[in-house]
Amino acid sequence: MAQGRVTINDVALAAGVSVSTVSRALSKPGRVNAETAKRIRMIADELGYRAETVESFTRDQPSGLIAAFVADLRNPLFSDLAHSIQHECLRSGYGLMIVDTEEANVLERKLASLTLPHADGFVFLSSRVSDATIRKVAQSKPVLMVNRTVRGIQSVIADGAKGIGEAVDLLVGLGHREITYLAGPQASWSESTRWQVLYTKCAASRVRLRRIDGSAPTGKGGANAVEAFLANPTTAVFAYNDLMAIGFINELRERGVDVPGSVSVIGFDGIELGSLISPSLTSVVIPWREMGRQSARLLIDQVRHRSVGISRPVVLPTRMLVRETCAAAK
Repeated sequence: MAQGRVTINDVALAAGVSVSTVSRALSKPGRVNAETAKRIRMIADELGYRAETVESFTRDQPSGLIAAFVADLRNPLFSDLAHSIQHECLRSGYGLMIVDTEEANVLERKLASLTLPHADGFVFLSSRVSDATIRKVAQSKPVLMVNRTVRGIQSVIADGAKGIGEAVDLLVGLGHREITYLAGPQASWSESTRWQVLYTKCAASRVRLRRIDGSAPTGKGGANAVEAFLANPTTAVFAYNDLMAIGFINELRERGVDVPGSVSVIGFDGIELGSLISPSLTSVVIPWREMGRQSARLLIDQVRHRSVGISRPVVLPTRMLVRETCAAAK
């Protein structure tokens, strides 16, 4: 090795590969075998090699990046999803670009357009944009949906019907005959499917169901629903997600309403925060991390042209986690 600054030629010589392979491994890892790319990066680090410039790329050249669009990174479930997707991307030699769409379909559509040239594939997590927008992206790059279905696009979803059915059965078994549903965003695919399943299940179980449209799928959104709830209360509440349920419970307690003594509450998602509040939250648990892992694998298979055609949605099971926010109706 020559004295002075370490060059890309030095790295190639030490690794026993061509200069072009080193260049791809450091700037476009998706185009190089994962083990080879990892070995080259380790050798470059040991030698102290630092590239002076980052190679530019065009729309037609692979970037080695996967873009993940999330509805709101402040929600812990999206952080779990992003973490599991990144882990699988790194295992396959890809980087991950996280795009927070802030629950806004207009912003999501704009960011998708801006990001399109810079990623090899797109995974949309609880996307709020139209099916037409998703299909337009899919005309240019591989696309995978998580927590939503779009005809003609591969997706990974949870069996929400099973979890909602178990939640209603739990409440009925405790003597509840009336439930209030705290609704999520109107643009959410999972909102419409959860409402339809809950409505059908309650009708079959002869349970009176009331709906309160939420202001946001957050703790504040849940708290804001309390005023409308207390104007016409029920003995049980099922929330669109855990964050809404937690905000709802906290606001009820601020007003002197006992949970679960006066009102039983069930959330949806199974985020860790539900175990940290008091009383701990009963919830329908979604295997978010496994959804992230499987979605990343399926998308990377598409990017590498290893998958053929579009299969039916991958459906993962949910489970009912009973904690302290449910009690017998009074």
